[in-house]
Amino acid sequence: SFARIFLRNCINIGLPLVELPDSCDISEGDQLEVDFGAGTIRNLSANRNDAIPPWPPFMMDIIHCGGWLNYAQKHLISGDKHENL
Repeated sequence: SFARIFLRNCINIGLPLVELPDSCDISEGDQLEVDFGAGTIRNLSANRNDAIPPWPPFMMDIIHCGGWLNYAQKHLISGDKHENL
């Protein structure tokens, strides 16, 4: 687990972060596939799926832009109005 401020700081610099449920069994070397929007983590090595909290669309946008600064510049330049900005 980690503090909410740590999560937001990671998002702000474009670093995706996952908090795994206690039931999630991952071993070193396992290949994972994470879908932040759907809220799923798939262990390809163990053929297992687990649920994680899905991210809101604006957080996904920040990650896709490479961080909050790039997100803000993109939307300020384009003139988009985002209530979460």
